[in-house]
Amino acid sequence: MLTFDDLPIGSLSAYQFGAGTLSGSGVDEDTSVVDRYARPAGDPTRFLSVSYPSSTGAVDLVFAKPQSYFGLYWGSMDSYNQITFLQNHNQIATYSGTDIASLTGLIANGDQQSASSNRYIEFDLRAVFYDEVILSTTDYGFEVDNIAFGDPSSPISEPGTLLVLGSSLYGLALVRRRR
Repeated sequence: MLTFDDLPIGSLSAYQFGAGTLSGSGVDEDTSVVDRYARPAGDPTRFLSVSYPSSTGAVDLVFAKPQSYFGLYWGSMDSYNQITFLQNHNQIATYSGTDIASLTGLIANGDQQSASSNRYIEFDLRAVFYDEVILSTTDYGFEVDNIAFGDPSSPISEPGTLLVLGSSLYGLALVRRRR
């Protein structure tokens, strides 16, 4: 899992992690700048701001081997935020904040404190593999943290598994409560 807790604050030209390389944008601490970027709700740690320091920006994650799972804590989801999955430089899927909101019932309005626009989002692409992910925005405000990923030959990372398990148990509790 990629957290940005140990990285220096400021622009991030390139960062090597165990499974690949991340390049572009910057890391910020627990600060927010009105109409620029905001710490994801409930996350007191350092985070990645896709549009740091200008209004538009992109972060490119390139993996050493194909992946099938991707998750991230998406702060203040906006309609103009976009996640693109590629395989061998060919686009295989793109999701905007609006797409994710319509699929999940969330709201892509950039509310910096609302649970409806600050959420951990998971992409389980078991039938399709990717080796690159581009996070991009055409305006200020695309913040992420706790990026998880998994390749087809290994189990999904434990935080993702725990999130799926936790969501399932919560759903089961709601069903029992209604009965």
